[in-house]
Amino acid sequence: QEIEGSGLVSQEGRCIKDLLSIGVPHEKTFPDTFTGGGDFMKRPAMKAMLAYIDVHPHKNFVVVFDDLKRFARDVESHWKLKAAFKVRGVLLRCLNYNFDDSPEGVFVESVFAAAGQLEKDQNKRQVVQKQKARLDAGYWAFGARRGYKMIQDPLHGKLSVPYNPDAKALKQALEGFSNRTFLRPIDACKFLVEKKFWTGQSPEKYIDKFRRIAEDVFFAGYIEYPKWDVERRKGHNDGIISL
Repeated sequence: QEIEGSGLVSQEGRCIKDLLSIGVPHEKTFPDTFTGGGDFMKRPAMKAMLAYIDVHPHKNFVVVFDDLKRFARDVESHWKLKAAFKVRGVLLRCLNYNFDDSPEGVFVESVFAAAGQLEKDQNKRQVVQKQKARLDAGYWAFGARRGYKMIQDPLHGKLSVPYNPDAKALKQALEGFSNRTFLRPIDACKFLVEKKFWTGQSPEKYIDKFRRIAEDVFFAGYIEYPKWDVERRKGHNDGIISL
């Protein structure tokens, strides 16, 4: 929705219309594009909203959101977030749900929150299953690795391919460390910083990253992911160094 659609805009419009229907002026919108559950304070928009309320203690706020599923993505976070608003004296409104603090209302709200968590967990399971299937088939199933980019291949779908000049610099650094042109990891890191492969920090800050790359068979054209029991296999990604 954030990238291709107008979902956030239409949700905002419905929320503003709801505010106007009860005579409350619209002051500010906090678009929340964060996905997944967990700590609501890790959601930038929610963190910004609570901070905005905190710096205006003299005002009474009404917070309107489009769907109960957008409020929190798991049961524990739902009640923690609701408590965070309650302690600030905020009135909550949802376009598809009427809050009710009676015992029956709290029970129904718990059921809705649990249903939202179930949907999130099921979606996560489906994503993991698809990613594992891609790994099993010899494809890197996550974001682009350094020195590579993801392309849309007509035969393979999303495919990792070396991307110069980063791939060239990384190849030189890894081979140089292998043949002792670079005696220490820091020497290879200095080379990569000079080549602008890494920027923003001094070479010693990248030693751990370089070690992880040097131990990763992906850069030799193989795929493995022990976390999901995916054993080493030849990948469809071209290696930039030998195994």
